[in-house]
Amino acid sequence: MVSLVLSLVMGCKKGTEPGPPVEIPFVRLLEGESMQSRIFGQPLKYSVLLPADYKTSGVSYPVVYLLHGYGDNYTAWAKAGNIQLLSDNQGTNIVPMIYVMPDGYNSYYVNNFNGAGRYMDMFTTELVPEIDKIYRTKKEASQRAVMGYSMGGYGALILPAKNPGIFQISVPLSMSFRTDEQYMTEPQNVFNSQWASIFGGIGSSGAARLTPYFKEYSPFYFFDQSDLSGFSHLKLFLDCGDDEESLSVTSGALHNLLRDRNFSHEYRMGDGGHSFSYWNKEIPEALRYISQGFSATAAYQPDPDPVSVGTLISTDEYLTEPLAASSLQLGIFHPVGYSA
Repeated sequence: MVSLVLSLVMGCKKGTEPGPPVEIPFVRLLEGESMQSRIFGQPLKYSVLLPADYKTSGVSYPVVYLLHGYGDNYTAWAKAGNIQLLSDNQGTNIVPMIYVMPDGYNSYYVNNFNGAGRYMDMFTTELVPEIDKIYRTKKEASQRAVMGYSMGGYGALILPAKNPGIFQISVPLSMSFRTDEQYMTEPQNVFNSQWASIFGGIGSSGAARLTPYFKEYSPFYFFDQSDLSGFSHLKLFLDCGDDEESLSVTSGALHNLLRDRNFSHEYRMGDGGHSFSYWNKEIPEALRYISQGFSATAAYQPDPDPVSVGTLISTDEYLTEPLAASSLQLGIFHPVGYSA
């Protein structure tokens, strides 16, 4: 009887011996992560893309916060934005980075004028510390960048501009914002639903829309000063497609203002409109700009596109004619041998 009991006991022990450790696969793209926000009183969802060597390197990485556009959510950059593919394709052209993609709702990434929605406060005092606590991040402002498209383009500008101690690299793509003239003439229903809930002035028209809160958060005001030394931290890369209509006007006007104030920045206008088919063409250079911003203090050196000069136009193919009732001159191209 004793032998039988011992045999059963030994058999049980043998059966409970641990097997070889199971290796958990490393997943770089973490979708649907969440942080309980005290400010919002609810969870904030976000996605994270980690560097390929994150599991084995043991080192810390700079962070790029990727902001989505109006009506999108935290999944947009990983899906339509193809950020993993575009980043990986850069290889050694860029330093390894952690990409964080938070849900931005339709907040424009700022606090509402009436305090009802404090998105910027949540971002700077809750989200950034949470990411720094969970992941191996470099925690200096010089090692944090913000890139976004459309509404997220405005967020990518306003977050570093207003929080220099937290972010220092800004990449707005097709930034959704308005000059004063555009803002005052925005259709009433669009103004009420998209802008007034953020900056105040619901139901107003014309100059009454230019509330003090709007001016406080408008780059056409806070950059419109002779001394921009308060923004000396800011590394800025503006980009917008030439088919953007109103947004290309906005970006062009901001570029002109910064140029006239001798504020160093990069400005791109390419062939395309308001979609990822355009942004995905621009993101590779934007990532190189961010990477150089993380790595060095020297001015960004873009890779120039090769230029080949074709056959020059001869004087026989070009005429200059005065425009009737005007002092303007018209340049006219015509086939060789053409006669009026």
